[in-house]
Amino acid sequence: MTHDGVIPFSKLEHLFDSLKVMTIATPWENGVWSAPLYYLYKNRAFWFFSSPNSRHIIGSKTYPEMVVAASIFWDDLKFSNIKGLQMRGKIEEVNTIDNMKSGLNNMKNGLNILSVVSAYIKKFGIPLGESIKSSTLRDSRNLRNPRETNNRIDEVLAFFQKHYRSQLYKFAPTEMIYMDNSINIGFKQNVKLEEM
Repeated sequence: MTHDGVIPFSKLEHLFDSLKVMTIATPWENGVWSAPLYYLYKNRAFWFFSSPNSRHIIGSKTYPEMVVAASIFWDDLKFSNIKGLQMRGKIEEVNTIDNMKSGLNNMKNGLNILSVVSAYIKKFGIPLGESIKSSTLRDSRNLRNPRETNNRIDEVLAFFQKHYRSQLYKFAPTEMIYMDNSINIGFKQNVKLEEM
């Protein structure tokens, strides 16, 4: 049952930031495959690292015309306290380095990618070790040209490819439904994406 009205974005933002795992379901062979992923919410998208050989990535590439589903939820021992988001949208590959460079029309786009990766590393406490200079992420605000930005992006993404065999993707929702059993059992409400 979907109710009319508006859920304050501040409530959703807290939910996005408090949780870490998103379950994503994509087409696979003659059905669907789901997988849990660590995510970071930033700039109206859910960013995650994943192996390009995983079923959920292959499935989303094999059937690009199909939407994928995703959900995040606050886990609780009481059924009446469960709340979260049910979504559908598209998965976009972000870190094919050559494709990304051609898509960097300005410094803002490159700095956005660096800020996403930096926030992801901080959120999940990923040890960088000696693989990446500490200044690579810390000093990104002082970058002066797209080439320097691209070099920083190359360095960070190469680290994830080497140590985790993963690439950067984003899930861009086209529809969101907020559900919250603490309001009412079965409470659901559409979220206006343009307000996010």
